[in-house]
Amino acid sequence: MYKIFFLSFSFIYLLSAATVEAQTKAQQAPVAPVDSSAVFNGLFVSADLAGPVMYAFNGDKLQTEVAIQASFKNRFYPVLEFGLAKAEIDSDEGFTFKAKPSMYFRTGLDYAIVRKQGNMFFMGLRYGVSRSNYDIYNITQYNDYWGETQVVDILNQKATAQFAQVVAGIRVKIIENLYLGWDVRYNLLFSTTKQPESRMWFIPGYGINNNNSSGTMMQFQITYKLPFFGKEFK
Repeated sequence: MYKIFFLSFSFIYLLSAATVEAQTKAQQAPVAPVDSSAVFNGLFVSADLAGPVMYAFNGDKLQTEVAIQASFKNRFYPVLEFGLAKAEIDSDEGFTFKAKPSMYFRTGLDYAIVRKQGNMFFMGLRYGVSRSNYDIYNITQYNDYWGETQVVDILNQKATAQFAQVVAGIRVKIIENLYLGWDVRYNLLFSTTKQPESRMWFIPGYGINNNNSSGTMMQFQITYKLPFFGKEFK
């Protein structure tokens, strides 16, 4: 999995370098000044590419996601993220966790720490809510009284999770109104629904819930700026 992330990161890095070089050459041509006093600077829509690519290689988890993001003063980027995820994962303990297709959403804010010619390095925060219906198969249980083991299934479980993410990433302008980017997210789990027989092992929009511990995830986005909303300045 991490080899795929490394190759994707390398591709975006090389693409970023080529894009910056092309933009530097383009600066030689005169550019009409743009009003930098505007508060609202545009509306963006994006889709995550990492989820479908990882599913094609791995096949145990599928997460698809779209986002809507606004730009204010080309520094502040409030965002809404919506997604659908499912999973069928074989654990090291021998059971199989199957999460049915479930929705999640996140909301938050990115801040452009460095921004030049449409490219930026940003950090941000997210708050997320996820609900999942899941089944767990082939759970091995030991009966102390009879001194034997049995295999059981736990079906039709429902749970809700709340979590936060600390985000850091880059976005690179490829051509007019089109961007590619990636980010790393540090997950912090706030709460999950307590079930007497099971635990919400996979959380849509978050990842594996390993005994309520934190973790990381990565995303690769393609982003389009709607041309009829706002103007960017350099």
